[in-house]
Amino acid sequence: MEKKLFFISMIMLFTISSFLKAQKIDVYSEKGKYGLIVNQKKVTEPIYDVIYKFKNNIAKVAQHGTWRKTENDNNSLIFPLINLEHKKEQYESGKYGAIDINGKIVIPLEYSHIGNFENNRARAYKDKKLGIINSEGKVIIPIEYTNIGNFKNNRARAYKDGKIGIIDSEGKVIIPIEYTNIGNFENNRARAYKNGKIGIIDSEGKVIIPIEYTNIGNFENNRARAYKNGKIGIIDSEGKVIIPTEYTNIGNFENNRARAYKDGKIGIIDSEGKVIIPTEYTNIGNFENNRARAYKDGKIGIIDSEGKVIIPTEYTNIGNFENNRARAYKDGKIGIIDSEGKVIIPTEYTNIGNFENNRTRAYKDGKIGIINSEGKVIIPIEYTNIGNFENNRARVYKDGKIGIIDSEGKVIVPIEYTHIGNFENNRAHVHKGKKQGIINSTGKIIVPVEYNYIGKFHNGRAKAQRNNKMIFIDEMGNEV
Repeated sequence: MEKKLFFISMIMLFTISSFLKAQKIDVYSEKGKYGLIVNQKKVTEPIYDVIYKFKNNIAKVAQHGTWRKTENDNNSLIFPLINLEHKKEQYESGKYGAIDINGKIVIPLEYSHIGNFENNRARAYKDKKLGIINSEGKVIIPIEYTNIGNFKNNRARAYKDGKIGIIDSEGKVIIPIEYTNIGNFENNRARAYKNGKIGIIDSEGKVIIPIEYTNIGNFENNRARAYKNGKIGIIDSEGKVIIPTEYTNIGNFENNRARAYKDGKIGIIDSEGKVIIPTEYTNIGNFENNRARAYKDGKIGIIDSEGKVIIPTEYTNIGNFENNRARAYKDGKIGIIDSEGKVIIPTEYTNIGNFENNRTRAYKDGKIGIINSEGKVIIPIEYTNIGNFENNRARVYKDGKIGIIDSEGKVIVPIEYTHIGNFENNRAHVHKGKKQGIINSTGKIIVPVEYNYIGKFHNGRAKAQRNNKMIFIDEMGNEV
């Protein structure tokens, strides 16, 4: 049937074209107006400002306009007479209509412009509005739009009062003229904008996703980010809310989880919006071995990937774990905890040195001692300094005095001297204020600490001064 109609239409067009070619058409001019001559017969009075070429048995005509000088040649008009008289002029502000070959007005001269006819239709303009008419002057689409886009698949965008919608080629409104913008349709859907909000509609105008969001991201795997009132959530392609629009940000999903931010806090949610880790932390570090550092109220702790608190968020810092242990800082103090949060060494020290042979120096209240890796105090935290241990012994300092202790903290040489020299042959010079003496490696006094001076021993004797008198003493302190 369609092929038959097409064949008939082609025959009619050919017939009309042949008919027009058989006619001798011309114009004549009187007092600057033009009339139509067909086969040397005047078929209209000279009442038109412009007569255009005939097409499909009609010609556009115009009245009540003016001619304006222009620099360009006027090639838009048709008949040689008109082209010649208005070669350097432009016609404007007239009223347009159309006449047939007999001069009969088929489209009233009431339009500010009429476009070219294609498929028996043309755009018609009136009072700054636009519509569509056919070659008989019938209004197909009302003259009420500010613009009509190009028709594609029998549909076009139509604009009215600053709004946009979709109409078909018969003027039927498919999508109401109520949107500020409509995006391109893909897979039968498009973004639609209204009152500063965005939603999704289908090609029939059905609202798929309500026009209530400030933005909707690109859909991936049937989901997209949706923004509302400065918050973000996740919706599916049918508008179902998967994750409520209550977050300030949602990170990228990895392994079905993402970081979610709310009220300046962070947590972890899954792809269905289930809260895995509450949004109560100021930061959450990267997960390694199913654990991550979590920060809250200026403190740090450790949580697992399900949000279980492994180490309470009560520390100001936690060092790196080595051999299942790490330094933990709290209230300006330091201690040692294990990977399960058990306190191995209380956070009561100002510093803890590196462990060697299961021991380290520990500092508290300006004092130093020795603790082992389990926090047991080996040497009391009561010294101002402890020297390096050699042969299981070290010098210790306390209240401005010096002594010697062993590696278990036992006092070998009492802490009562102001100086202890180096031991040679198991002996060392000691000072108490301005007095000098000699002790052995067990702290036993060999030479009483009552001399002002004791020199070096040679051949078992040394110079000594006592009560401003120079004498010689032997290695046992006897005067010789």
